[in-house]
Amino acid sequence: MIYTIDDFLEQEDVLKYKNYIIESGLSQNIKQDAELTSDFWSKYGEKLNKSLDLHFSGVYPQVTITHSRKPVSKHTDSKYNDEKYKILIYLNTIKNGGTIFFLKENEKRSINNRENRLVVFDMMIPHESEKFQAGERKMAIGFRLRD
Repeated sequence: MIYTIDDFLEQEDVLKYKNYIIESGLSQNIKQDAELTSDFWSKYGEKLNKSLDLHFSGVYPQVTITHSRKPVSKHTDSKYNDEKYKILIYLNTIKNGGTIFFLKENEKRSINNRENRLVVFDMMIPHESEKFQAGERKMAIGFRLRD
């Protein structure tokens, strides 16, 4: 399961999350932030459930921060709770970058890194960052969904 929704956040929140990532000083990490995750869910939870015609009850307090010049190698996401699905929101556009999901042995799906694109995916699907041009920096924020 992989879903995408373009222009998901209000523009003020795109800027808020960009600043949050920059101020964190982290390049690729997971951070506990119950206030941020609660704020995200109260503002966007209903919209997410309606957009996907699914039902999630909230998000866990772990926030994934990406502010990196280096692609991430193939992996599945570590679980901290009983989560199964993750939200990844790209906060900037990279022309030749994004995420490759490895669905089956010879089946891949590439999602381009486009500002304000939300991706919901099963955390057990192996995925990696596509390589991007030197000097570019990928910005994204991730939230772990409660079923």
